[in-house]
Amino acid sequence: MAKRAIALLRVSSEAQAGPDRGGLPAQRRLCESIAALHGLTIEPADWIVLEGVSGASVLADARFRDLLRRLESPDVAGVVVAELSRLMRPENLSDYSILEAFRSAGKSIYTPDGVRDVREFSGRMLSVLQAELAAYERQQIAARTRRGREERRRQGFRAEGNGRASMPRGIEFDHASKRWSYVEPGASQAKAVFDAFLGGCHSFAAVARRAGLTRAPGGLSEAGSTILRQPLYMGIYRVDRRWTKDAATGRVRVAERAVEERYEVRVLDPPLVDPADWQRVQEILARLSACRPVRRQRGDLGVYHGFVDCARCGSELWMQAPSANQPVPAYLCGARRAGRCEQHQTSTKLSDAVIDEALELRLGSEETLRRLLA
Repeated sequence: MAKRAIALLRVSSEAQAGPDRGGLPAQRRLCESIAALHGLTIEPADWIVLEGVSGASVLADARFRDLLRRLESPDVAGVVVAELSRLMRPENLSDYSILEAFRSAGKSIYTPDGVRDVREFSGRMLSVLQAELAAYERQQIAARTRRGREERRRQGFRAEGNGRASMPRGIEFDHASKRWSYVEPGASQAKAVFDAFLGGCHSFAAVARRAGLTRAPGGLSEAGSTILRQPLYMGIYRVDRRWTKDAATGRVRVAERAVEERYEVRVLDPPLVDPADWQRVQEILARLSACRPVRRQRGDLGVYHGFVDCARCGSELWMQAPSANQPVPAYLCGARRAGRCEQHQTSTKLSDAVIDEALELRLGSEETLRRLLA
């Protein structure tokens, strides 16, 4: 009677899933040959196919963990793989718990190189050696991929695999022709954002609305700010960040590059925005950033919360919430709570009226109005 086995087919990307060497069809044919050689039967339900799963993160996949649990079944002889790297490419020592599952269940790994029984020293040694070689090969592949992408960036091309979602509004890169281009209606909207900002409107949300934007993933304020800081609108492809992918979780982390690793390439000529105008916008943004940030938050108490400082020491005034003893919110010097200021708390009912009167006198004066008009 033929023994039953589970077959594992795995590819880490969609490109590998095709009919080429190492793809899913080729792996299936090889697993069928291995099963026939060792007198194994593979039922339709015993074919485990993992697409887009890295060998370093197989333990994170529920289907793979279910495969390891099924090894406990007495009628399963083991797992058939086209090569051991389909089973694992260890990133951490904890990944060797995969081999421990085979050892404790007393099951074998069937490969083109023979049967691996990790209960025996020779089988364990060969499996560990092949797994480490597979891990080293994966590191080499990743390093070559990074070098290739970096070379493409230095030539002014966008690296393969970067999705359209991360492209700035109104800009496209065609991988076939290796060309950047401005596309409508996004390009006109971006140009309108710069025009509105240079025209004196310095609210990010307002310039976005003037450009005809009604919604954006991060909000209109974020959209306006992002457009104004994007150097591609003046024709420059700037590389100042680095993306790394965690093999275990698949999450992509973004970090700033060291100054000496940053570079720029001119890729669009003529540019959408004149470089001199783009530079003027950056200077204005720098001045705005240097100003005191608004500390006001949604739901804050007090009209001027986040906009006033202590007249005695210059520290930010915090809000004292209403209580049984004081039913009205009050301003409280943050330095006083740390023992660095003697200023007492002030009721908003009294202080806001004084601030209102002062602002009315100041902003309503002829001198101030003339200066604002100028």
